[in-house]
Amino acid sequence: MTASELDSFRANVFFLYTPCQPFTRQGSQRDNQDRRTDSFFHLMHILQEMRCPPDYVLMENVKGFECSNTRDEFVRVLQSLGYKFQEFLLSPSQFGIPNSRLRYYLLAKKKPLTFAHEEHSGVGQQSPITDPEIIIKALQSNMQSLGSPSCNKDIEDSIKACKQLSHYLQDLDDEVISEYLVPDKILSKYAMALDIVRTTSANSCCFTKGYGNYASISYDSNTSVCSVLIKSLSYVVNSKSRTKVSWTYIKSPINWLCYMLSESTISF
Repeated sequence: MTASELDSFRANVFFLYTPCQPFTRQGSQRDNQDRRTDSFFHLMHILQEMRCPPDYVLMENVKGFECSNTRDEFVRVLQSLGYKFQEFLLSPSQFGIPNSRLRYYLLAKKKPLTFAHEEHSGVGQQSPITDPEIIIKALQSNMQSLGSPSCNKDIEDSIKACKQLSHYLQDLDDEVISEYLVPDKILSKYAMALDIVRTTSANSCCFTKGYGNYASISYDSNTSVCSVLIKSLSYVVNSKSRTKVSWTYIKSPINWLCYMLSESTISF
């Protein structure tokens, strides 16, 4: 894709996302040395050649992107093109949605456009904003400008408490549900290491096929220490078979647990 091709769309908003694997805390963290970032760097180059760049740029990625070299280059490009920007680390649970999924967000506006809270704009801020109140106030301000002040209370109420999961679930018959049940064999062996919730729960963790690692703790009577077992549920899928990937014992469980807790990658 070329700059002239992008210009032909006359797009006013760009929604950007680069593969998260180079930045995730559980990955190799190769950052801009990972070839999966090549397309994003190509796009940054094209942005600088466009005759009509967008007024708004929105970026989303995993926690970890905010301290990457790729982010630094992205910010440099935005500033060179006359954009103001704000960065956030936020989770849906902060906005009343019962799901924990901490993510990095960047919002950029091309000058002379401004933000409602300019004090949080630019690289001068010490770290991404983690307080949802800034977003709430901006939403309220926008609602008022659109002549809808009655929405303010709805916005405020949305962050007071997360709704139960039952509010989002469909009513399905037992036959349909049975297709999605976790086998009893898996539950009996790994239930203590899984994030199990009920319809009355007001929080949940997000997962995809790439979130294959979880931790279970067992007591080793011979060494009087806890052994931490990391089991991979990732699958190698092809047309003929589905093969489970290997599992590994961690030799220093206490250090590993302290690291995981400090990185907020696991909760108890």
